[in-house]
Amino acid sequence: MSASPTSLDYTYHAPEVVQGTTTSWLPVTTAFPSVAGCDSAFFLFPGQPFPVAYDPGYGYFAGGTLRCLPPAATSWHEQEHQAPDGYTSLSIRPIVCPQAFTTAVTEVRDVSSTLVMCCPSGYDLRGGQPGRVTGACQSTLTSGQVISYTASDPLSNWITTKTTVTSSQYMNAVAMRGWNVGSSTTSSSGSASRTSTGSPQSSSVSGTGKPSSGLSTGAKAGIGVGVALGVVGLLCLLAAVFLVKRKSKRQKGPPPEIGTPHGVNDGVIHEMRTKEKPSGYY
Repeated sequence: MSASPTSLDYTYHAPEVVQGTTTSWLPVTTAFPSVAGCDSAFFLFPGQPFPVAYDPGYGYFAGGTLRCLPPAATSWHEQEHQAPDGYTSLSIRPIVCPQAFTTAVTEVRDVSSTLVMCCPSGYDLRGGQPGRVTGACQSTLTSGQVISYTASDPLSNWITTKTTVTSSQYMNAVAMRGWNVGSSTTSSSGSASRTSTGSPQSSSVSGTGKPSSGLSTGAKAGIGVGVALGVVGLLCLLAAVFLVKRKSKRQKGPPPEIGTPHGVNDGVIHEMRTKEKPSGYY
């Protein structure tokens, strides 16, 4: 069954730029109606080994009048053939599977974004993984089955040809992929709300109290402690200076006697070598 359009935001989505690439969103908001003949209109694009079902290239290149996918899906699928510049891309958002398609698999990328893959009815998803948009839409062809498909001849003319299946094999079909993104929850006041996993912390502000005058008790106590610490520090500094001076006087000793040699080059100050300097010496 096709993806339901309920509870989705179908407003215009602005292009998004990710790592230098601009993505433009093509909306598909309704189920494209089934068209007779699409289930048997196979198309062989030049260079491909086998024909493909529901290929938008049938109408884009071959000039056929059969349209099996919505125009947005054609633009998305054939964007590589529309003068790409390497900096822009097209993607479908939102997406509703065509009436002739079913939702093959969905992949939830985050809380609100889901990637959808649609396969034509009668085509099964093969090579896929649960919860992952991967694999191919395929239908079984039996030996002896005759199929018709459109292909290009050596003169680049589009012709319809027939072939007989010689052994059991698969026919691939173009899958339609796109995004569905849920809307943000909006409150009655019009502001968008988000769900938070953490515990919110609230703060209250009183609007009826009168402004207080002067400093609070805590501020006064802080000032008092700071002043006390400053006075103590100053006293310690003065005591240290006094002790240093007193110790210096004791180490000088009595003056040398007259005639006693006081040493060679007395009065010359010798700087200590680096390895002799004690810790904290500058």
